[in-house]
Amino acid sequence: MSEISCEEAIALFERMPRHLQLASLHPLYVVADAIRDADLDPVFFAYRADGSVWLHGFHLGKTPSSSLRDAQSAYGYGGPLSSSDDPRFLADAWAAWCLWCRERGVLAEFIRFHPLAANWIFYGGSVVDDRETVVVDLGVGDPLPRYATRARTAVRKALAAGMETVWSARKEEIVAFGALYHVAMHALEADAFYFFCDDYLEALARTGLARLLSCSLAGEQVCAGLFLYGADTVEYHLSATAAAGKKLGATNLLLHMAADAAWREGKRALYLGGGTNRDAGNPLLFFKRGFSKVTAPFRTGRHVHRPEAYAQLRKEWEGVHGVSQERILFYR
Repeated sequence: MSEISCEEAIALFERMPRHLQLASLHPLYVVADAIRDADLDPVFFAYRADGSVWLHGFHLGKTPSSSLRDAQSAYGYGGPLSSSDDPRFLADAWAAWCLWCRERGVLAEFIRFHPLAANWIFYGGSVVDDRETVVVDLGVGDPLPRYATRARTAVRKALAAGMETVWSARKEEIVAFGALYHVAMHALEADAFYFFCDDYLEALARTGLARLLSCSLAGEQVCAGLFLYGADTVEYHLSATAAAGKKLGATNLLLHMAADAAWREGKRALYLGGGTNRDAGNPLLFFKRGFSKVTAPFRTGRHVHRPEAYAQLRKEWEGVHGVSQERILFYR
């Protein structure tokens, strides 16, 4: 068992089965995402035995106790990956991971597993169902005919209005996307957590994993989205739509053109994610379901590595704040 460098983690990641090589689980993404918060450190852990590898990329964060840290996924998804599903190997890997956490002063961990990796099968802690997410299956031909009528109608409306789309992987254009995105977040009165800074966008561009798709009308950008490219899957990451674009179905066109491009490149899926909460009637989930009936479960994982210290910290925190939190990392 050992903590390894990002370069070593990349080499191990690229040896994983292709369906596990998702861009949001890539070591470069883990490093780039840590730029959002100065209190986060990207770390990689590997357990190897008899030719098999258990790889975990995550962030170490600060806790209210100066001597302890916590482990958590990067924004979106995380969790361990394994080249083997042998129960004995996974049990040994989990034991090695827990020992490392105790030695490194890790209080507890919170993991957001990737629905398409289903990597909770490699995890030894508690696993909790959260919500359904939407996947566009690109292995069965042109995706457009399988959209719901409402989505196809919106795509055709955007095209009839003369909307044009263009792809870019240039750093300057990915960073410039931030201006449109921030306007959209202000309009939604989103939490400050979702205001991704230019440094993050620049770091994401440097990974080579991200591509920007822009929709324009009469030369004006009305919608844009960042998509992450993995071995077999494209992931919908961030998007923003101006008021003019919303009236003409620009976001529908954005997702259609992303699905169409991924299909033509031979990708197996476009992952759209889920809604903003667990409600089955969530408006965002309803919108995404217009592009596919295929769903995949999103699950989270949690484990306390230092129970006594954790219980004491929770008692002190609840005493000061006068409330009880169900979240495993209750102080965040």
